[in-house]
Amino acid sequence: MFKSGLYEKCLLVSSDHLESNDGIEAQYFESSMLEKKFDGQIVFVKSNNNKKEFHQFKMIEITNSNEVKTLYTFIHPKYQESQQFYFNKEADLMIEWLSHNRVLLYNQ
Repeated sequence: MFKSGLYEKCLLVSSDHLESNDGIEAQYFESSMLEKKFDGQIVFVKSNNNKKEFHQFKMIEITNSNEVKTLYTFIHPKYQESQQFYFNKEADLMIEWLSHNRVLLYNQ
């Protein structure tokens, strides 16, 4: 669970990963990220050094001690390497910071 404070928005991740990554990768990544540009190239998302599993994430908001509201759910890769998530106050923008200073920006 990733959270920013008491009674605020929290990001939950399921402990179970989705069984088939291949079909999800084709839907999740842009085709340009999956295509080789020259012979012998290994694209990053297919690299053995880039171990990942797809999990379901859920953004929730804890409004008080008795109420939890689900804002949205999404499927996203969970990497074995360092991975950090940052959200803006509205939780509609997400910055993902991976190892080797790879930073990705997502919008809802």
